[in-house]
Amino acid sequence: MPTRASNALIIDAHVHIFPDAVAGKAIANMEKHSGLKMATDGTLSGLTRSMAAGGIAYVVTLPVSTRPDQVPGINRHALSLKAPGVIPFGSLHPQYSNFRDEIRRLADSGIRGVKMHPDHQSFWVDDPPLFPLYEALADSGLILALHAGGNINLPDPARGTPERLADVIKRFPGLKIIAAHLGGWRHWDQVERHLAGLPFWMDLSFVLGHCPMEQVVRIIRRHGAEKILFGTDSPWVDQARAVADWKQSPFTPREKQAFFWDNAVVLLDLPGPVKRFKHKAPDDIQSQ
Repeated sequence: MPTRASNALIIDAHVHIFPDAVAGKAIANMEKHSGLKMATDGTLSGLTRSMAAGGIAYVVTLPVSTRPDQVPGINRHALSLKAPGVIPFGSLHPQYSNFRDEIRRLADSGIRGVKMHPDHQSFWVDDPPLFPLYEALADSGLILALHAGGNINLPDPARGTPERLADVIKRFPGLKIIAAHLGGWRHWDQVERHLAGLPFWMDLSFVLGHCPMEQVVRIIRRHGAEKILFGTDSPWVDQARAVADWKQSPFTPREKQAFFWDNAVVLLDLPGPVKRFKHKAPDDIQSQ
């Protein structure tokens, strides 16, 4: 069952924190290069306060290693996180040569997935040299959470475009993929054209205010609400504000229950009540 008292069952599948010793520097750097004010101080304690304010039962933390030598230390930090409701993912880097042993270590330790970021880690998501890593992840059962589309604080070209991601999804049907930012930040026309409906999950982080709501609705209903996960990208976005905004969105109560809670419970194998979403055609949903 959820570890936090709440009137709502909510899982945030996309947040970031940093070790206390470097959180201040990381947050200052993020604010400097984006021009945005972060919603937390980047620490675990700051995140847990934000969870309480937003009525959020679980979060998934997504660390990024910008150099291959950072992978073991970042994963040690992930394994050390023991706060109630916090589900840590690990990190992999495309140039980390010992990825098979690291994947095995994470899986054996109960970690549910890893985060990779094509732009911060300088790889094209469909580069063939990455295929052995994708195969190892698929064999392990670990989830691959990927940044998708453009970046607010990095220049183009985006390395994880919908077209490239679609190729990976089709090549590796056994690989469980979560594509952040509704499949491709500010590449949403291409998401509609190349990704919507394929067998993978999208999260909702950093979407509202950047993508027209009409297109958000169209993408989610074309893709299937059973493959959508609520996410905020905290500390980039305030969790309580994001929960309130998505509660006011024009989705049915059943769709909201699916992306706020049910889908993540099933994907992450969490305890708690769940009713699997039964996909309906967009016309059927709109007529309810």
